[in-house]
Amino acid sequence: MDVVRQYYKGILRIVIVLHHDFPDFIAEHHRLICDVVPASCTQIRNLVLSAFPSSINDLPDPFTQGLKIDKLSEMAISPPIAGDIAASIPEYLRHTIDECLAGETTSDSLDSIMDALKTEYREEFGLSFTSVFTNVELINAMVLYIAMHAISHAEKNGEAAFQAKSPHAELLLHLTVNLGPEGE
Repeated sequence: MDVVRQYYKGILRIVIVLHHDFPDFIAEHHRLICDVVPASCTQIRNLVLSAFPSSINDLPDPFTQGLKIDKLSEMAISPPIAGDIAASIPEYLRHTIDECLAGETTSDSLDSIMDALKTEYREEFGLSFTSVFTNVELINAMVLYIAMHAISHAEKNGEAAFQAKSPHAELLLHLTVNLGPEGE
């Protein structure tokens, strides 16, 4: 176990250096990196997910009174994301998701999405060898695809980026409720 601990510390130090010196790389490739980092490696995942492009000079203080996140100029800039998110999702599933996002959600379409996310039992490599029953890579791609679709839909219609009753939010809520802890 000591060897694994030393290996983890080494990987963590490499990610810290990348986070500090090449935040643009980490931010652009976050999805691909998170797909290969086990969920049990929380520190590494948090470092990857906290990276932001160097073009953003200073992040706003989230505790500022009256902060309106949608009024920040940085929110209008879409960060580059490596890889084709749509290509990461099988075509039949992407078609079903698009139908749901268009407001044509049926119980059959939700069931087919849930079935596509389930995978055969496998042990995830990491410090705890966690059992995995869902396709985490597909979930990551789907969430990003739905979010990007919601943002483009909101920009096109001149609406707020988040609508609690939108088909996007409803689909994400359905996935969160029905996938259990693994899918959250």
